[in-house]
Amino acid sequence: MASAEPSVRRAPALHAPLTSERCPWCDQAIPHEKFDEIQARIQAKERQRSEAQEKAMRAQFAKEKADDEVKAKAVLERLKKITLRP
Repeated sequence: MASAEPSVRRAPALHAPLTSERCPWCDQAIPHEKFDEIQARIQAKERQRSEAQEKAMRAQFAKEKADDEVKAKAVLERLKKITLRP
């Protein structure tokens, strides 16, 4: 009598070793040694992006501040002219 089960047995699915971590972006199992390396690279890239964004924001703030100062001086000059008229 034939069995309903296939005659070829499959090997059980391989699981990541207990010392593995998960990639924070793709959730793939990776060895702990690689995890530390990858995490350091990710942190370095995030730090670079953060510093670049901060630099851009500081430059934008400085430009806006300078523009506002020019406008404020122009308003003050107009007010001086108005108040000094006889």
